[in-house]
Amino acid sequence: MDLVGAAESRLAACLCIGPKPWDVAARTALVREWGMTALGQGSRRITFGSPVLAAGREAVANELMARWETQL
Repeated sequence: MDLVGAAESRLAACLCIGPKPWDVAARTALVREWGMTALGQGSRRITFGSPVLAAGREAVANELMARWETQL
């Protein structure tokens, strides 16, 4: 439900660790349809197999991803 919260702007962004395609595919589409961003590893557009997903407002999602990657 965190991705839905980000899509609806109830959350500025969310971070999903170990996203599985069957868990996030439809909600990632919803995030994008509502004008938000969904990023995978390297702050690139999310692809299947990415170990992390940051979604929500673009600036906040980029910041979450940057913080995640500096912790690795």
